[in-house]
Amino acid sequence: MNYLVKTFCLVCNHDKIRKVLKEIEEDIFKPKDAHNMTIILETMNSWKKIFYFYIGICVVTILLWGIFPIIDYNETSLPFNYWYPFDVTKSPVHEFVFTYELLGLLMVAVSHVSMDALMTGILAFIAAEVDTLNAMLYSISGANAIGSYHDMSNQANEEQLHSILLHKKLKKLVEKMNEILAVPLFIQSVLGAIILCLAMYKLTKVTPMSGEALTYINYYIAMLIQLSVYFWYGNDILWKSDDLSKSAYQCQWVDKKRSFKRNLLYFMLATHDPLKIYGGHFVVLSMDQLVAIVKFSWSCFTLLKSV
Repeated sequence: MNYLVKTFCLVCNHDKIRKVLKEIEEDIFKPKDAHNMTIILETMNSWKKIFYFYIGICVVTILLWGIFPIIDYNETSLPFNYWYPFDVTKSPVHEFVFTYELLGLLMVAVSHVSMDALMTGILAFIAAEVDTLNAMLYSISGANAIGSYHDMSNQANEEQLHSILLHKKLKKLVEKMNEILAVPLFIQSVLGAIILCLAMYKLTKVTPMSGEALTYINYYIAMLIQLSVYFWYGNDILWKSDDLSKSAYQCQWVDKKRSFKRNLLYFMLATHDPLKIYGGHFVVLSMDQLVAIVKFSWSCFTLLKSV
């Protein structure tokens, strides 16, 4: 169900997603120096590693779904016991049906991971841009300008204006991502808690160290990664944007003109509330919320096991 809801929402928001992808290619998001480039590359490389591991876990889980029913039960077992209007125990029908189910699962898993990669990739990029904005605000001085005090002040004003415009762009991106992700993230949070609960419960009902147990362990890890990766980058955006006013205050503003100080004050007031990614317009994506969901899942598992 989560896959269907997410697919439906992404198809319906196709135009919005294209606009977001087009906006992040604008010049204002391009790194100004090597330090900013390093920040962006480190964040995006970490995002890639997470999803390489994520897709690897999904593929291993599906392969285990296909292999271990045969090992644990019999050679005519299938990954799923669907009803077919023909005998699936005879060769070569069994081989065709087995391949069909396995490839179908792989296609669903890869497409699901691809949708998650697209959305969290944008969130990771926003988090990286907020990080670069913190670095730019902290280093505003106008010292790179060659010439008089007036030239240095103009350079500082330009750097400040660029930071203000970048923050406005990031705020608009976050608003658009909230429109796109509101429904699928809320559904994923609810279903994620249920799935984690049922996976743990099912794990207690199978033979320890069996192929089926290993399959459910991998499935639990995959679902936990799918749920937590959104909350991780939402939390990253939340905490990094919460530091914007502090970074702005730490720039060399003491000897600047009154207009610079006035803009600095307005910016600090505007960044008092951090940028937030929501699920369902009220669930803030943060590590505290993720821990709460996992705790709720564990409580449901304990209750279900005691019945």
